[in-house]
Amino acid sequence: MKEQTITLLMSLFVGLLVILGIAGTTLFFIETQNINSFRKVVSYTIERNGGLNEALIEELNEHSRTFFNGRFTVRMQETQLNFGELLTYAIYAKIPVPFLPVPNFQTTFTGVAASMTRR
Repeated sequence: MKEQTITLLMSLFVGLLVILGIAGTTLFFIETQNINSFRKVVSYTIERNGGLNEALIEELNEHSRTFFNGRFTVRMQETQLNFGELLTYAIYAKIPVPFLPVPNFQTTFTGVAASMTRR
């Protein structure tokens, strides 16, 4: 009788760990997917303004703080582009790992945007 109780408890424990692992992985990838929305905002800002300057970078970082809890930051040199020139930018991300007491996952995403402003 005791063996059945121990087997049942171990099965429940392993099942709970599997469910938490699947839920944690799903939440992590949902958070990682948010980079696409932020990358789109950065690209549109570069296209509309013909490049980046300190005010635009601060505006983008404020957008990240407002809508993405400050997970993403844009860091780069000030750049003004002519019509049609490409700008490669980098977005630094700190993505939390759910259910684990580990530091945030830090990575860099890059993107390319073309200036759509005539000078």
